Amino acid sequence: MDDDGTSLSLSLPETWDCIVCGKHFCKKKSLGGHMNRHPERPWRGLYPPPTEACVVCGKRFVSKKALGDHMNQHTERSCRGLLPPTGEPAAARNGNTTAPLLIDLNQLAPGE
Repeated sequence: MDDDGTSLSLSLPETWDCIVCGKHFCKKKSLGGHMNRHPERPWRGLYPPPTEACVVCGKRFVSKKALGDHMNQHTERSCRGLLPPTGEPAAARNGNTTAPLLIDLNQLAPGE
């Protein structure tokens, strides 16, 4: 307890870990300075950027937008979007197992 009657909570300090060598640091700024000791890493900053891969050619991109722009180069593919279709209708993928209802809007409704 503190002098004024409040309790003190002890917690472990947050640590920052180098993902290249595993060394631990108490301060993020210390880790940042340490990363200069790893000039062989192919990225800047503390952590590598997340990457998205093209399912057609395997080329990697740092954002889904960049990947989407790249996908326009693959004119030979039969689908649109980032991933190829799974082979099942979208309704079935969403949990709807009933057959699709086909409606011709140029026809009268049944019973009219």
